[in-house]
Amino acid sequence: MTDFPAEFPLAIAIERTALVGRGRAIFLQSGAHVSPNTVNIMATHGRGVVSAALRAATAYSLGIQPLPGARARPGAPVFLCSIEATECNETGISAFERALTLNVIGADSCTKDDIIMPGHIMPSIVPEMLAEGCSLSEVAFKYVAKRGRLGALAWCDILDEEGDTADTATALALAEALQLPVYFRSGNDLAPAGAFDSRGVDANLVPSKSGLVRGQFA
Repeated sequence: MTDFPAEFPLAIAIERTALVGRGRAIFLQSGAHVSPNTVNIMATHGRGVVSAALRAATAYSLGIQPLPGARARPGAPVFLCSIEATECNETGISAFERALTLNVIGADSCTKDDIIMPGHIMPSIVPEMLAEGCSLSEVAFKYVAKRGRLGALAWCDILDEEGDTADTATALALAEALQLPVYFRSGNDLAPAGAFDSRGVDANLVPSKSGLVRGQFA
C-alpha cells in the first residue's frame, strides 16, 4: 500500500448477476474527501443510506458498537451502530454535517473522542480477507485502499424509483447523466468499465455453450 491518503473521486461501482439484468450498484468515494455536494448526490440520486465502510479493527478501536439485533446475510454489508462527528452542532442529518462525519471517520487522526453514537452515518465493517460472495462495498473499499491509505470509504446503494436495487442499465444511465466514472465488479476486485462491454460482461470472456463462467460476476 502507498503512504499517501487515497483521493478517490465520486464514482459508481456495479455488480451484475450472470445472465440477469439486476445486480447491485453503489456510489463510492474516499471518506476523507467527501463534500456536502457528494452527500446530496448520494441521497438524492442513490436513495440508499449514506454509509462508511471501514476495517473491523478500526471500528472496534473507535468503540463503535455492533448493531443490536442485526443479522449477517450472505453478500450483504455488516453494519454497526450509527455514528456522528462530535463536531456536529445541529441535528447531524444535513449534507454538511454528514460530510463532516465522513471526513472525520476517514481521517488518520480519528479517535474515540471524535465520534458519538447514535448518528446519521451507518458504518459497515470490512474484514482483512475478503470471502467469496462478499459485499460490493467491501470490494470497493479494498480497491480504493490499494491506491493509498484509506480510513473509511463513503458509499451508498443506488435504488430505483420503487426502492429496489437499481439494475445495470439504470446505474449506467445515472453515471452518464452525472458524468461519473464506472467500475464493474470482477470477482473480489473492481475494473474500469472500459474493460467490459455495455452489458457489464468482460470483453475478453468468450461464453461457453453452457453459459458464462461462474465467478465472472458478483
